[in-house]
Amino acid sequence: MTLSGLLLVLAFSSCKKSKKPERQYETDVYVAGSVEKAGKDVATYWKNGAPVYLTDGTNASYAFSVFVSDGDVYVAGREHNGSKNVAKYWKNGIPIALSDGTNDAEAYCIYVSDDDVYVAGRETLGFKSVAKYWKDGVSTNLTNGLNPASAASIVVQGEDVYVAGYESNGTYDVAKCWKNNNPIVLSDGSMHGGANDIFIDGRDIYIAGKGIYGSQYWKNGEPVRLYQEDTGDRHASGIFVSNGVVHAVGGGYGRSQDIVYYWKNGDPTIISKPEDLATFASSIFVMDNDVYIAGTVYQSSTSTYVAQYWKNGKITQLADGASDSNAESIFITKTAVE
Repeated sequence: MTLSGLLLVLAFSSCKKSKKPERQYETDVYVAGSVEKAGKDVATYWKNGAPVYLTDGTNASYAFSVFVSDGDVYVAGREHNGSKNVAKYWKNGIPIALSDGTNDAEAYCIYVSDDDVYVAGRETLGFKSVAKYWKDGVSTNLTNGLNPASAASIVVQGEDVYVAGYESNGTYDVAKCWKNNNPIVLSDGSMHGGANDIFIDGRDIYIAGKGIYGSQYWKNGEPVRLYQEDTGDRHASGIFVSNGVVHAVGGGYGRSQDIVYYWKNGDPTIISKPEDLATFASSIFVMDNDVYIAGTVYQSSTSTYVAQYWKNGKITQLADGASDSNAESIFITKTAVE
């Protein structure tokens, strides 16, 4: 080998050795719901399948929503005080009450923006529930209490606060979105409707729910049908937009069973098993093209409901079925490994 050739080989080897290793990342899966213990629901979240119980089980409690920000885990739900349900959230397991316990109240969705904590839910005033949200513990009523109403989802973009839910017109529930407390009517009120989840992608606002088509979502107020066959009581429960692709989940009752549908840009796929009598899905999250869906299945072998989630259609059960459990919300984080 010539001297110049040797130098070239050494230089090439040196370049290969100096190449920086690819950075490694860790993905964590958080799911919120409940586990029955001694006959009472206990608010629970799972991190990568390991349960974290948020109460001691003295009173019934339930978790509806989970959100992770800067490593802090926020969970919204309710806990009974012996006479009423108290709306509350937990930050890293520490409870923070949102209602004072004189009226029934529940917290259904939590969102964190710039260290401000937003929670959507409802409180019963008299005989009717009022849709509301709390910002850092301070409540704002979205309805006047003349008709039953509830808030199901909340998202913040800049200075704007968006809340999705419903308000009855006296006969039917009407799907609505409130932007900075101002209502926007989504369904026509000729049949029951509801807005279950909201997602903002740039300037576009997507809301999953139930309307004239049954399962559907609204994009900037315009309804988009989500097709499913042979089912009644159709609805969309969750929506997530990633790289321009609209992912939604929902279902209905048909073929003598409760069925779960997943839609990708409107194309339907049944993800529940045909042998399961009842399967429900309530939340969806997309990370790096992986689709995560939280839900619950009725397990015939134990005659109990079991919390689970799907990742790209593959099921991970979160409980053993010894007692009832439910999964209501899912959140995914990806962090660099030092």
